[in-house]
Amino acid sequence: IRWSLIAAIITVGVVLFKQPERGVRFWTFHENKLLAVMALYVCLQQFWVKYGVLHMDYVILFVKFLILIFIIQNVIVSAKELRGVIWINVLGCAYLSYYGMSQTSGGRMEGVGGNGMDANLIGMHFAAIVFMGGYLLMERFRYTHIILAGALGVIMMGLFMTESRGAIIALAAAGLLAAVFHPQGGKGKFVSLGLMGVVAAAMLMGPQIIERFEGMQRDN
Repeated sequence: IRWSLIAAIITVGVVLFKQPERGVRFWTFHENKLLAVMALYVCLQQFWVKYGVLHMDYVILFVKFLILIFIIQNVIVSAKELRGVIWINVLGCAYLSYYGMSQTSGGRMEGVGGNGMDANLIGMHFAAIVFMGGYLLMERFRYTHIILAGALGVIMMGLFMTESRGAIIALAAAGLLAAVFHPQGGKGKFVSLGLMGVVAAAMLMGPQIIERFEGMQRDN
């Protein structure tokens, strides 16, 4: 029960009190039903798992994930609103990345953005926003794309400064999956942007990150 969950609960209350014109939606999405079944199974696992305290963290995170999905699906009800949310997060993460780079003199980017924001958590935020923001570049060219591309570049620099192996692998895996489900009619642009992203990642892949990935093999 921390400030982020309290804010989420208040937001859920506001959504239920002042519902969107189309009404509150959750069970209308087939994916949500599957997630709810998964959440029930995860809760039942608490009765037989070996490390109950550790598993309870997983239960709490899964429930928070469902709350987040409910909020997103009922607060963002149009493509325009979704675009605005992505833009705000891109600009916010770009500032956070710039601030982190200005405060980090060496090693991993730690403790940027607030209490508990370690390098891995920051990396997860950056990776998600790079992936989401990249889709805005798929739209018809606007001059704001120049700002967007610059902001995404700054975020990528911050992502690699976190040296978060999980976040970098997740971004790469999401990119490979996106190659299968790319937007219709934009394959050429998608491939071009994807190749540019791969080149940028190769340029930002410093020796410290490579050593961390090699450490994964040694640990195994």
